[in-house]
Amino acid sequence: MRGAVGAYNQGIEYLRREELQRAIDAFSEAIRRDGKLAVARHARGVTHAIRGDLGNAIRDCDRAIRLNPTVPEFYRARGLIYREIGDEAMAQADLRACERLSRKRK
Repeated sequence: MRGAVGAYNQGIEYLRREELQRAIDAFSEAIRRDGKLAVARHARGVTHAIRGDLGNAIRDCDRAIRLNPTVPEFYRARGLIYREIGDEAMAQADLRACERLSRKRK
């Protein structure tokens, strides 16, 4: 039986192969195994967004940010999803947060 990180890595491989439902299933397994694995939430959110399921995409990105609010990529993903649904104010806020956190990492 694989652990959370193994399931996450499998999800990334499925995502690379554009097997989106399998990727979502693998990321969901990773989350079930470790509910604090923020990167799995983020990856599942991105995968939902690719599929056009923007509501679930936002929810997963929200949770990833709550779990680890210091990762710029989480804000970038959510900002782009907000832009896609037409909420430019939220998109700009998240993209500014991404930029600010990215500068802190340098």
